[in-house]
Amino acid sequence: MLTDSYAIVRNEDWRRAYTVQSGGVAVDLTGAALYMHARRRGGLDLLATARIGAGISIVNAALGQFDLAAPAASLATAEVGDYDYDVLMVSPGGAIRRLVGGVVTLVDGVTQL
Repeated sequence: MLTDSYAIVRNEDWRRAYTVQSGGVAVDLTGAALYMHARRRGGLDLLATARIGAGISIVNAALGQFDLAAPAASLATAEVGDYDYDVLMVSPGGAIRRLVGGVVTLVDGVTQL
């Protein structure tokens, strides 16, 4: 599993690209389902949920490439702070594997549109 922690600014569209590998070889995502949750650290407040077609995009399944994305409008009312997150893959055979996880820090931007 990849550990990836970063900041997201509430007043901008956000996107993060991933390439999943195991032992230097791409993990084939063909036919897999991907899911993500981000939950307030130490609490129950859910910042985001995502799945393929709603916040997660498969860029190149054979090469293990996918994106996470959120428009600024979906983050505008969320509370700033730290959120634990992970991305799970459910293979076509039903096996569940955690691909990436870490901490997202949601911060305020300065310019308001």
